[in-house]
This record gives sequence, C-alpha cells and structure tokens, in this order.
Amino acid sequence: MLPFPCVHTRQMHSDVKKPRSLNSAFGVNQTVNFTKEIEMITALVQFKLPQPLSREKACEIFSSTAPKYREIHGLIRKYYVLSQDGGTAGGVYLWNSQEDAKHLYTDEWKKFILDKYGALPSVTYFESPVIVDNAIGEIVTDG
Repeated sequence: MLPFPCVHTRQMHSDVKKPRSLNSAFGVNQTVNFTKEIEMITALVQFKLPQPLSREKACEIFSSTAPKYREIHGLIRKYYVLSQDGGTAGGVYLWNSQEDAKHLYTDEWKKFILDKYGALPSVTYFESPVIVDNAIGEIVTDG
C-alpha cells in the first residue's frame, strides 16, 4: 500500500471508464480501466550536488521538504530521486498541465533549491500521454 493517496484518480479522471481486456506482448492477460484524461506532463528536475549524498542523508533532506509539495495546485505526484553515486538529485513530477508546473518552477523556487542543495536545478518537460499505474490497477490516458 502506498503511504499517500492516489490523488490523480480524484482530480483528473472524467466519468468515462471502459474496462477492456489487455493482451500484452508480455503475455499478461488482465482487465484494466482505460480512462479519458486531460493532458498530463512530467517534469524531470535534476541538479548536480557539490558533495555526494548518502541515501540516508537524502531521505532526511527529502522528507524535510516533502510537506511543501502536498498542496501544490495541479501536482499529482512527486518522486524524489538520487543517483546511485549520490552525485545528482532531483525529482520527477507528474502534473495536470505544463501551466501548473510553471507556477512552481519560479526564480524563488530555484533559489530554494540552490540554498538547500548548493546547486541550480534544470527542468525538462515531457508529454505523458499514457501512464501505467499498477498500484491502483489502471492505465491512464490523455487522449
């Protein structure tokens, strides 16, 4: 069970749900829900750390900032990430829209990242037309 609610099912799903059988190339035969969605985007935030972080230290720092993201408008989910060598950190954010994302990634937010981690972040946007969510047993689409 996830330690947080699956917010996107409440915020984003339309009332159109059609169960279909999925016969995948992986040999899996299951029923999934395909749901008509609004356009979603994923933002990949990365920054090179001045000193590598241990997983334990990263968890401590990430946990201290996580509550700041609970009430961000349009943010569906955020994953904190740390490279295996501890030299790069960042986040993977799933958003309702790029417009919502841009409200977060301001100069003030970049300064917060710089002050907290000692590095300026880069932000790359990706279209997210299909999301497989095994935790809730859905494939979420935006088209």
